[in-house]
Amino acid sequence: MSFESLSESARLLMTYISFLSPDHISQELFMAPLGKDRDSARYRGIHNLIWESGEPPELVEFALSELCEKSLIDLKRGGYRVHRLTQSVFRMTLQNPEQAWDSTAGLISASYPGKEPDGVTGKLVADRRVWPTCRKLNPHVETLFEHRFRHFDSVPFEFLLNQSSIYFGYNRMSRQALKYSVQHLRRKKRRLPPSDIDIGRG
Repeated sequence: MSFESLSESARLLMTYISFLSPDHISQELFMAPLGKDRDSARYRGIHNLIWESGEPPELVEFALSELCEKSLIDLKRGGYRVHRLTQSVFRMTLQNPEQAWDSTAGLISASYPGKEPDGVTGKLVADRRVWPTCRKLNPHVETLFEHRFRHFDSVPFEFLLNQSSIYFGYNRMSRQALKYSVQHLRRKKRRLPPSDIDIGRG
């Protein structure tokens, strides 16, 4: 299995795909950041090629077609699919897997319901109308969770943990909600200065 002949855009998408759930990968996922605040901490790690793909998303379309032609992914009903072995082997070629993982978290967070970094716009997970979107994205969040880097701080991953735990809580899936909530709080606590932690204990 060789990835050396991939174009820059195809390799970028393969980098993201290697950290996504292997099934139901939509083209729209790669277009979600367009129109977002690329300078915010949540989206800052997303690669420039995604921001510059433009409308129509020719760069994304060509890259996905290239990956299909090289049999690295398949177009199935409901989206694209990739073999887990392909994902695993590709991740082994990454020079900085932590940043690639964080960038993928940023990509997914651009689609996941919740307040935008401005604190004003965005649909809340409490709104049942966004639950189908949550269900569609949760397998990708779980894959990120499985491949998480425990000591690598990631603002978008914390956002996804928090929003997903809220969704699972509303849907009475307490075990999954607790798993994500605990991880979210641990990561958030690690970023707090010791003085803030001491105040909380007081």
